[in-house]
Amino acid sequence: MPVLSLRSLRPACFVLGAGLLAYAGCSSSGSTAVAVTHPTLLEVAPAQFLGAVPCAADGPGLKSYVATLYDTNQTADGGASGDEVESELAKETTESAFARLRGETPSDEFELPSSAPAPCTASVGFGNVVPGRRYEVLIEGYEQDVTEVQARALGSHLLVEKSSTTGPSLAAAFRAYCRRAIPVDSTVVIADQCDPFAYTGDLPPRSLRVPLGALLGTFSCGAEDEQLEELRVTLEIGSESYEQVVDCEPQAEVVFEDLPAGVAEVYIEGLSANGDSLAVAGATCDARLVDGARVTARCNRLSSSGTLRVDLAAALAQLGLSCSDKSVSNVQVLLGPTDTRSFPPPACLQSFETGVEAGPKVVTVQATPVGGQPSALNCHAEIEPGKLSLAECEPVTL
Repeated sequence: MPVLSLRSLRPACFVLGAGLLAYAGCSSSGSTAVAVTHPTLLEVAPAQFLGAVPCAADGPGLKSYVATLYDTNQTADGGASGDEVESELAKETTESAFARLRGETPSDEFELPSSAPAPCTASVGFGNVVPGRRYEVLIEGYEQDVTEVQARALGSHLLVEKSSTTGPSLAAAFRAYCRRAIPVDSTVVIADQCDPFAYTGDLPPRSLRVPLGALLGTFSCGAEDEQLEELRVTLEIGSESYEQVVDCEPQAEVVFEDLPAGVAEVYIEGLSANGDSLAVAGATCDARLVDGARVTARCNRLSSSGTLRVDLAAALAQLGLSCSDKSVSNVQVLLGPTDTRSFPPPACLQSFETGVEAGPKVVTVQATPVGGQPSALNCHAEIEPGKLSLAECEPVTL
């Protein structure tokens, strides 16, 4: 028998619907002592079945779901044991899943009332369950928000638009199955043997949302010299490149549609009103695109400075040295006449990074060999606002 996920016996909150235990005691007063009866519940949690489908606030992706519990008419122990039983149960569960995919209920099972539509951030709990019996769960996911839909009838798994209970049923965008959920007396058991969500139809295109207004930080929008007039967004996915330019506004954002699969790298440039196409501020973002979903990029705030990186281990290799106390006694980075940073072994194994103003930048890396004379390199890079720039180094004579 597989290991079950058991939840500790403490008050919890569930989204409830027809056929579910009315269990919503999320807080209590300390002034009155009451007897506590622990619930016997099967919990269906989005973390167990979402897979690569995001819980989306906007655009394509999961926003709500309905869970339906099926009593398989079998107990957990069955009548035999060992691999033969596990194989037979797996076969039965797979056949049951395919039957429900065709809209059928297997002949040896019966369907319990479905949960009410739940947001993708919440779990649902089934209370009318018998400890020791084996249940399966069908989860149907929708791209409509929970505030926009309702069950066609109490306990039904079919959803319709909230404006009309007589309209056509909505098609689920995703389906998932949880297998062999077995209740335990006075315990909240999580249905965790779940196949992740899969689309039931054609995949909608991948898209990426880049929020811009929230990244302004200390910058403001306008036509003055110190203000930003436009924001240029460059997106790269592998060898593909895309660009959009929008007016700078506190609520500005861009959306890229119909994108290929891959990791998205985004660079945002803030352009001033002086007609110069060079950026006066910049920020970077990244995101992993998901099939059929709109993903929001994770971004740094706009900054007028950038970051310089010097690969100290690579710089030492150019001098025929290594970051070892047998090779060098010390490595120094000279940023200016009064600004020197020291990296004795093993600290020189890490790259050196520092924030600097945009424009050309040169620093000196000086290494002192064990028992020898110091040698050095000049490392230079063109610093762009909001970007990380890797310096290129050349040996110099001291």
